[in-house]
Formats: sequence, structure tokens, C-alpha cells
Amino acid sequence: MAAVLTNTGITFSDSTTQSTAALPLTGGTMTGDLSLYRLRANSGVGILQYFHSFTGTTSATSVNLLYNTGSYDDIHFQINVIGYHSGRSYQRWEGVWGGYGLSTSAAQGGGIFSLSCTPTQGSGGGVGNLAAGYNYLQLSYGAQAYAPGTYVWLTMYKAFSCAAVVGTLYT
Repeated sequence: MAAVLTNTGITFSDSTTQSTAALPLTGGTMTGDLSLYRLRANSGVGILQYFHSFTGTTSATSVNLLYNTGSYDDIHFQINVIGYHSGRSYQRWEGVWGGYGLSTSAAQGGGIFSLSCTPTQGSGGGVGNLAAGYNYLQLSYGAQAYAPGTYVWLTMYKAFSCAAVVGTLYT
């Protein structure tokens, strides 16, 4: 799809627009540190980004990051997690989560983290137990001799029906 970028927005060939108010534009040229937060080509299609950082504990920990807000919606994602401690732990997944559960097509790293999908709030925080068709995307790690400083970067595609429990969902 063709697009025209101006100081006021991006206009796509189907006549939809996306505001560029959050982008650092000067004289029609992008300047400074540019981060893609959301690109929405039309209703229900686009890219969303999420970030969360936290210092873990030495005991096993689970954190509910996001949950789907549309019943049985599928959210396609790529997630990168880094845990800083006496060394580093890396994990990366690609997959789909939402009302039907979690399916990952790639996992790399071999770090201390695991990813799951659950409708139960548990100790991970959230808005309570979720009804059928809704799930939390949950990041966990087992008991460690150190408390890792953890950073989570998540890019989602067609993800307009989710909400953050912790961290920042750039909309």
C-alpha cells in the first residue's frame, strides 16, 4: 500500500490516515530518535509495540504482561527478553496468543525465561480471573541465586484488542 508522509500525518492509498504527532518531524524530514509505536494501515491491521522493565526476585516469579480484550482474538507477536545478572539470559519467541491459548513457532536463547498463556490472574497481577476466550500473556522464570534486571520488548501485529497489565503499550 502506498503512503505519503507529511508533518501532520501519513496518508495511505486507501485514504486512511495515521497521525504523526508523536514523531519528531522538522520541515517534512524525520529527525532525532525515531521509534515506531503504532502503524495502522486500516481498521484491525497494524503494528503495536510494548515495553516493560522490572527487577525480579530470587524466588520463582510470574508476571502477567498483557491480556486480550476481544473474545477469542488472536494476536501475532515477536517478543525479546533480556535478563541482566552476573551474566545475561536471552529469550526470543514468535507466535500467536489470545483466547485460544498460546502457540509459539520459534524459541531461541536457552535463558531462564518461559512464556505461557493463562486466564488465571494468580500472583502475576491483572484485572482478576478472565472469562472464556480471554488470556494473559505471562512471562515466568524459576528460582535463581540472583535477581535479574529484566527487559521485555514485544511487537504485535493486528493487535488492537489487548491491554497492558504492567509496562507500556504504545498506542
